[in-house]
Amino acid sequence: MTHHKIHMAFLSAIVCAAFCTTAGAHADDIIRVGSKNFTEQEILGEMVAQLIARHTNLKVERRLGLGGTGVCHGAIIEGELDIYVEYTGTALLSILKNSDIGDPDTVFRRVASQYRDEFELEWLPPIGFNNTYVIAVRAADAKSNQWNAISDLQSMSHRLKAAFPAEFMERPDGYKGFQKAYGFRFASCRRPPA
Repeated sequence: MTHHKIHMAFLSAIVCAAFCTTAGAHADDIIRVGSKNFTEQEILGEMVAQLIARHTNLKVERRLGLGGTGVCHGAIIEGELDIYVEYTGTALLSILKNSDIGDPDTVFRRVASQYRDEFELEWLPPIGFNNTYVIAVRAADAKSNQWNAISDLQSMSHRLKAAFPAEFMERPDGYKGFQKAYGFRFASCRRPPA
């Protein structure tokens, strides 16, 4: 599975959670901070908003929990957002439609260059935060079934029910990539309750 790095902006020498930014605040000195609609994103979006508010004279408008990658990307392209957190792997696969995943530095340079050229958006320096999908199982089940690795789930996969975020289900390096890498699928998959 692909490892994704979150990239953050340096704002007034303060590390802020964000990946790309438009040219700056509007004439009314308001900066609009957005996020996708899951917990990690909303926390990072709030961190960005608080850091901007604390260390600049800008007013912050929060637009957290907007939706998935397409919604946030569209909002920044249309000028409805000024900054939000994004992942290099997600940008490469979902926005740039390029499945050639390489090492993190190469992916960052490719994504940053293409976003600058195609969208006039800036990716800012990485903070070294790695966002990787994992599979969690109940400890009692892992112990009784002697599950120590994902491949150990294969013999019982026809009985196991899984819950994954919507983007994981749709991405080629998500559930589809999981099935290809491990050679099995779960009995059912659904989106976890909010």
